[in-house]
Amino acid sequence: MEFHKPPRLAAWLLGWLLNDEGNTPLGDFEEYFNDLAAEHGEQRARWWYRGQVLRLLPDQLAERALWQLIMFKSYLVLGFRALRKDKVSSVINIAGLSGAIGIALVIFLFTQEINTFEDFHVNGDRTYLIGHAVEEDGETYTFGTSPTPLGPLLATEIPQIERAVRYSEQEVMVQSGDDQFRETLSFADDGFFDMLTFPLESGEGSALVDPSGVVISQKMARKYFSGTDPVGKEVVLTYGNGRTETLVVRGVSAPFPLKSSLKFDFLVSFEKLSATGGPDPADWATFADGTFILLRSPVDAEAVEAQLANYVSAQNDANQVQQVRSYFLDNVRNPNPFTAWAIHDRLLSAPPVWESIGVGVVGLLVLLIVCFNYITISLGSVHRRLREIGIRKASGAEKRQLVTQFLTENLVLCSVALLGGLLIAQTVVLPWFYESTNMALNVDLFSNPGIWAFLIGALAFIGLVSGAYPAFYVSSFQPVEILRGKLKLAEKKGLMAILTTVQFVLTIMTISIALFLVSMDNALTDKDWGYDEEGVVMVPVSTPGDFTRMRQDVSGLSHVASVAGAAHHIGSTRKMISVDTEGTEAQAIFFGVGPEYLSTMGLEVAAGRAFGVDVAADSSTAIVINRTFATERGWLDPIGMEVRMGEQLFQVVGMVEDFMIYPLEGSAFPVVFGLVSDAEFRFMAVRTPDEAFQPAESVESFRQVDVFMEYDLILRLTVQLTRFLGLFALFISCMGLFGMAAQRAARRMKEVGIRKTMGASPLNVVFLVNRGFLYMLLTATCIATPVCWLVLSAALSLAPMEIPMSVQPFILANLLVAALAAVSLSLQTRRLVRTNPADVLRCE
Repeated sequence: MEFHKPPRLAAWLLGWLLNDEGNTPLGDFEEYFNDLAAEHGEQRARWWYRGQVLRLLPDQLAERALWQLIMFKSYLVLGFRALRKDKVSSVINIAGLSGAIGIALVIFLFTQEINTFEDFHVNGDRTYLIGHAVEEDGETYTFGTSPTPLGPLLATEIPQIERAVRYSEQEVMVQSGDDQFRETLSFADDGFFDMLTFPLESGEGSALVDPSGVVISQKMARKYFSGTDPVGKEVVLTYGNGRTETLVVRGVSAPFPLKSSLKFDFLVSFEKLSATGGPDPADWATFADGTFILLRSPVDAEAVEAQLANYVSAQNDANQVQQVRSYFLDNVRNPNPFTAWAIHDRLLSAPPVWESIGVGVVGLLVLLIVCFNYITISLGSVHRRLREIGIRKASGAEKRQLVTQFLTENLVLCSVALLGGLLIAQTVVLPWFYESTNMALNVDLFSNPGIWAFLIGALAFIGLVSGAYPAFYVSSFQPVEILRGKLKLAEKKGLMAILTTVQFVLTIMTISIALFLVSMDNALTDKDWGYDEEGVVMVPVSTPGDFTRMRQDVSGLSHVASVAGAAHHIGSTRKMISVDTEGTEAQAIFFGVGPEYLSTMGLEVAAGRAFGVDVAADSSTAIVINRTFATERGWLDPIGMEVRMGEQLFQVVGMVEDFMIYPLEGSAFPVVFGLVSDAEFRFMAVRTPDEAFQPAESVESFRQVDVFMEYDLILRLTVQLTRFLGLFALFISCMGLFGMAAQRAARRMKEVGIRKTMGASPLNVVFLVNRGFLYMLLTATCIATPVCWLVLSAALSLAPMEIPMSVQPFILANLLVAALAAVSLSLQTRRLVRTNPADVLRCE
């Protein structure tokens, strides 16, 4: 009789459904299949076989699902029962996991927040900013600006570009009754609201095609038209060229989205730019603050960027001072995280990639510490369940069933910890985060699907990382070895020692990094600023008349030593300019100030003189530079040297010592101080020894010593976060160490009793019980300290200023870990030392 094989897929599916180890039903099916094939042909038999499998499928699937549900319910019951039985280990693991999940969730929300700016723009994936690159002294610098005529020309000549919109800003005086206020006036081409989808609360964006119209923000509407609808009302503007114009409000923007870094107060047509004292929109020598282009498809970006090279010569022919090397495209929604942050004058903010990586690594480090702590605690408590495991395996339980049971128990614990993490994040970490950074984050489970992805991912990650090995390890025990008491636990094989050592390594690294960042932060804030920052109060100036009035008010006070005005202020604002010295073009930082500014700030004059109040020529031709400016040009005596800025020639009358411009950037930057008129002042500097001094007209004044309080949100956050995480990691490690010491003490109680009976001293007992932990801690110190030193050294080599390494944070971290480890161990060691041998050995 010829043998016929049934359909392969159907046979496999039938075997999976029946799950028959003896193959009895499968054999009967195969025998009937061959009989049917011999009598009616193989093709008919094959169709019969498939039909039988399909008829069997629903019932078998339902039965499988029912039994799986019953088993899963049983596993859940066993899981909660295991949590209740081992209360100490459960509390340690749940507390550690809950805290780690709460911290990691806030880190995730913060990373999500800083990387989703401008996401609300509907066409953000097709909208690009045009930037340009220049080369100076062999180095390439990128800028977010572009020649003013470039955008409209590209829209007409490159078919892949659907639309182009230019955007620029300048100061404007706004009339309100008898008062004038300095505000920011923005210019944009028609189509701005179509390309960048800022919603309007009322009116429409027709002001961008109507030369007599203006769109204002909701903030300006409340300021100038409180309680009334401003649409159709007039607003009086005075431009930089002195021209006054009355415009009609055509629209009011809705509140700007929180994730928008571009905001405007007053928005008018770009064609009005030249009439208000700004550059000619057709002048290739001038630059717009931003040029947006909307591509027909995102895939066209590379082809469009290649065609931009055809427009380099037009700008360079018109502007001999600032020569463009190339143009590039920068996506609005997804800027390049490795390059966008370094673009100067970028209209939209772009966080550096290491901000996300840094806080993400810190969060992952804490999760790993907690996971290792969980593994060591779980393996340490295995001996309590050995008899249960042996009996279940002897009764026929498969390894797969035991693995499923222990993984389910682990998921139960992780699920409880997940709920605890949500509670900790909402009630502890988020309020602390807001207080530290003033950034409001919310755990919104309904409108933020990313949170669900994080929670599910965290549950899977923690469940697998912390529970997989204990589950597979426990299920691999042989029942004969278990029941005979010959099983060698992981601790005797060195696994526990390795896991505990790794946990100590991670803890020491976390605390070392935290202490190092704290010391670095203190070093940066305590660094010599290069001028006398104590006793200087800065007062923002809103209108031209404010400075004159406030100076008269405070100058006569006995505790006010001097008063000065400035358009740019050290630590608050600055302006990058291009300077020409002896035919060499370079970038410098420009501060527009009043004649008394240098002395009021306490800057040290190294050569020449400061600006003279009575020297008339100073207002038009004199500048003061810093030492770095002179050093980079090789000037031993800079006094009298000439510097060209734009079309005007200036003469150096003085040089000041270098001063701290920005904490992370240091002071080694070329700086130029120039005099500006009182009408341009945005700040009033007041030197006074009175720490309680507060101008009556200003509630926004600040002390110069506090100017760098929020110099870098990410660094400040990282310092505070790592400090908090270091303490948390230390707490978790000590909890884990306490749990392991308790388990070890319980297992070695009889051994200690025998040794004490034989005359062992308390000191011998202490050394015997804690010797392993001491070796682990010493090994962790030898591994963590050099690794952490090398990692931090590599990171600091990329910093924009020199930050010296110090051994103090590493020494302190190791001493702190050792001290708290000693405290944790001593609690259990004391219990062993005070044990009465008679009580322990009574049952022997």
